[in-house]
Amino acid sequence: MLKRSDPLPLLDEGFGQDLARSFGSSIGSTADILLEGIEVGTVDRAALLEIGRDAHPACLPLESDEWSLLKSYLLGERLQFDQGARSRRSSAWLRLELLDRGIGTRDERPLRRAFYAREAPDGSPIDITGTTIDGWRAYQANEYGHVALECLLNGMVSLLPEFGGATSPATVIAALLEQALDEDARAQSWDAWARSLTEADEDDLAEPILRAIAQGAAGDEAIWQAALKLLAVLWVRWGNSQLGVLHEISRGAGPTGRSLAGVLQALTAASNSDVAGALLSVLQRHIVAEHMAIAGQKLAGSGTFTYHFLLADGEMSEGQLGKYTYTTPRLQNLTRFMGDAGLHAAEKVTAEGRRFLDAYQAH
Repeated sequence: MLKRSDPLPLLDEGFGQDLARSFGSSIGSTADILLEGIEVGTVDRAALLEIGRDAHPACLPLESDEWSLLKSYLLGERLQFDQGARSRRSSAWLRLELLDRGIGTRDERPLRRAFYAREAPDGSPIDITGTTIDGWRAYQANEYGHVALECLLNGMVSLLPEFGGATSPATVIAALLEQALDEDARAQSWDAWARSLTEADEDDLAEPILRAIAQGAAGDEAIWQAALKLLAVLWVRWGNSQLGVLHEISRGAGPTGRSLAGVLQALTAASNSDVAGALLSVLQRHIVAEHMAIAGQKLAGSGTFTYHFLLADGEMSEGQLGKYTYTTPRLQNLTRFMGDAGLHAAEKVTAEGRRFLDAYQAH
C-alpha cells in the first residue's frame, strides 16, 4: 500500500491510491471530520460516533469497491506486487478451514494445538500439510521454549536473595536445579532423563508456567521442574530436526542461535552429560549470556533498558522478575479483518469464505 520515500512514505500509485479513493468515497463527509481532527488535534464525542459509524472496518459495505480491495489484499490476489501475499493467503485459508472444523475465532489454545500437535478439539487428527502450517508449528515450539526460559530466569532472580543479593550464575543455577529436581534425576544422563518424559504433554507443562510468568511471579519448585521438563520434551520431539522444525525456527530467528533451535542444539551437544551438567551449561549460555547480549544490543540500538539482572565481576545482582505471555503476531488481526471482509460471521464460514476455501489450498 505504501512505497518508500524521504522523509515520509507515499501511497503506492496502484493499490494504495485505489484503496484511499474507495475509502474516501465510502465515508463521504466523514473524511472532513477526520482531517479536521488531525489538523486540530482533538475530536469531540459526536465526531467520534460519526467516525466510528462510517470508518470502522466492521461497517465496511459489502460488495463495495473498498470491500473488494480489502478482500483482494487479505487473500493474496496481488502476488506479483505483494511479497507477503502467499503466506497471508495460506494463513487465511488455514484459519477459515479450522474455523470450519469447530475452532472458533477466540479459541486460542485449540488453535495453537491444531497448528502444533495437529489435533482438533474432539481429538481427531488435523490432516493438513504444507509450509505454512509447518511454520506455525515451529512458531509455537519456539514459544514453548520462551516460556520455559523466562520461567527459569525468574526462578534464578528469586533465589539471589539467598546469596545476599549477588552470586555467580553457576551457583544460582545449581541452587535452582537442586530445588527443582531430586538428586537421582540430576545424576541421570540427560538423554535418559529426557526420554523418560516422552508421555508428557507440552500444553499441560506450559499452562501453569505461563500463569506464573504472565503475572511476573517467581514460581516455585514445581513450576521450575515443569519448565525443565518442557525443555526436555521439546528436545526429544524436535532435537533431531524432526519434520524440519529447527530449520524453520532458524530461518525465522536468524543464525545466531538465540531461539529454541539454539537451545536444543546446545542440549544435543551436552546430551552425554548428566542432567545437572547439561542444564548448567545450557542455562548459563541461553539465559545469562544471551540475555546480556540481547539487552546490550537493545540499549545500544534504541536506548531501551531491558536487563533483568546485572552481571559484574562474574556475579549476578539487581535481579528483576519479568512477565511473558504468548503472542500470535498478525493472526488475530487477520482473523478479524476476514470477518470484516465477510469471509466468516457468527463463528461460521460464510458463502464468500466457502468460495475462497474451495478456490485455494494451504501451501
